[in-house]
Amino acid sequence: RDPVERTVSHYAHVARDAASPLNALAQRLPFAEFCRHPDTRWLIENYPARQLAGRFDDAVALAISTRSSEVARLGVAATLERMLAECFDDADVLRARASARLNSCVAVGVTERLDDTVDVFADALGLARPRSAPFENFSYNRPGPVDPETRGLIEEMTQVDAALHRAAAALLDARV
Repeated sequence: RDPVERTVSHYAHVARDAASPLNALAQRLPFAEFCRHPDTRWLIENYPARQLAGRFDDAVALAISTRSSEVARLGVAATLERMLAECFDDADVLRARASARLNSCVAVGVTERLDDTVDVFADALGLARPRSAPFENFSYNRPGPVDPETRGLIEEMTQVDAALHRAAAALLDARV
């Protein structure tokens, strides 16, 4: 997904999910400040790339050995996701590992081209292609348009994500 759009959507999700350990922060902070805040920055900074490249055993070992208070505050899942950020502080290593994982996928798609993505996944699974995929977005609380300064901040924080998004779109093009 486009990194700026993904960031806006993730912020809206955290802000409306009362079970999220970061909900109170998202409720309190304007979008731009949420992106900059040290307790939430990891949700923005190349988040999909880290999810794609990550090995949770790396994060588990780090969390267990050093972060018991953070586990108590954020919960296990959020702590592990945050620890993935520390496992990939080198953007070149992150890009290489995430790209390798992306290229090993049987099917790849992008949110902006949902119908093509569903077709590629149906083909990979040997299923009939549906007529079209329904699009429903329940993000009723999305912030307004992203101002140029905040957009620039997110683009700076998500350079690896942007490269992966372009690569995913190219893989999709090759299979459609």
